[in-house]
Amino acid sequence: MGLLAATAPTAAAQELPAPLPSPPRLTAYLVTVGQGDAVWERFGHNLIWIHDPEAGTDQGYNYGLFSFRQENFLLNFVRGHMRYWMQGWSVRSQLAGYAAQGRTIWIQELALAPERVEELQAFLQWNDRPENRFYRYDYYRDNCSTRVRDALDRAVGGRLRARTAEPIADATWRDHTLRATGGVLWAWAGLHFAMGPMTDRPLTPWEEAFIPMLLQEHLRDVTVEGSGGEAVPVVRREWTWYRGPGPGYPDTTPRHRAVFWAVGLLVAGLIALLGARSSRDRRARLALRLLATPWLLIWGLFGLTVGLMWAFTDHVVATGNANLLYAGPLQILVALLPGSLLGGEGRAARVGRWAAWGAAALSVVGLAAEALPGIGQVNGEFLGLLIPANLAVAWVAWAVWTGAAEVR
Repeated sequence: MGLLAATAPTAAAQELPAPLPSPPRLTAYLVTVGQGDAVWERFGHNLIWIHDPEAGTDQGYNYGLFSFRQENFLLNFVRGHMRYWMQGWSVRSQLAGYAAQGRTIWIQELALAPERVEELQAFLQWNDRPENRFYRYDYYRDNCSTRVRDALDRAVGGRLRARTAEPIADATWRDHTLRATGGVLWAWAGLHFAMGPMTDRPLTPWEEAFIPMLLQEHLRDVTVEGSGGEAVPVVRREWTWYRGPGPGYPDTTPRHRAVFWAVGLLVAGLIALLGARSSRDRRARLALRLLATPWLLIWGLFGLTVGLMWAFTDHVVATGNANLLYAGPLQILVALLPGSLLGGEGRAARVGRWAAWGAAALSVVGLAAEALPGIGQVNGEFLGLLIPANLAVAWVAWAVWTGAAEVR
């Protein structure tokens, strides 16, 4: 992902935590790097290391390079046009940099025949040419780890793909995104809200290898032909080269439904209570405006942004997002026309009231649709966070209009 790829570190550490192997033959390794602190480092990283004793080189081929200083980087990121590139350079320099970041590093030596390693090296060197190294980045289907996966699959004659095509993994793109960002609540919530139903499809192990730590895991199940024609594991040996302080990649998806529902019900209750008291307490009217306006505006703008992503960018993960039924332009209208909640008269107040009622109606329709088979998405947190507040706002708009909560 633009948020799921790792930039290459500089060699912040001059000495390596442990010596690297130096076999007398051409050897390929898969290097897997654990989670880092930055959001785009939360998904881990990997690279292919080719040890070439004849040339005296140890090149690490890294597919996760991008630069914030690229021309129009921010605009391209917003549009979903992210340009990444691969490059090979000293694996020692790269590993020193990752270790300096405190990220765990695992190394798997691959049991490839010499000619297979030569073919892999030739492909990586070809890919490292300036005219070949750039590629169009996709969060899930064409990222730094899937490029490594594809290169390794070439080296084992398609056995990796064949071994990971079935069965369906017990996880989705959404699950893995939430697992990776579980320690960063704002990123967890933002990505969870923005992802549409396409991210809820069960994945094959091949597809979930967009997470480097899962590619590392699935590679252990692949076999290749040994020197005697027998099937041998493609991973000849593996070890943890550097152990960072952080935990490993989680195998369960963090959920915060109870917290989100509690916050949503609390906000809805306060809006309803303040709306009911607005007839006899001007301070309640002020508090209602101070609570409802930013709440509606923030979530409305967030929903509008996701809607624009769906309509006008290549961020296909936002397609068909059901959360837009609960947050979007109608919430913005209510926030900008507060007279609908404060007993205002005139056209603006009427528009605001109808916007509030429309938002409530969409919430009810969306909630009903969620119960239908084949419709909806995994968004239980946002059902509890947003729908109660939408209903409370609609009730207050009705109450002040009918006089049930007459404003003085």
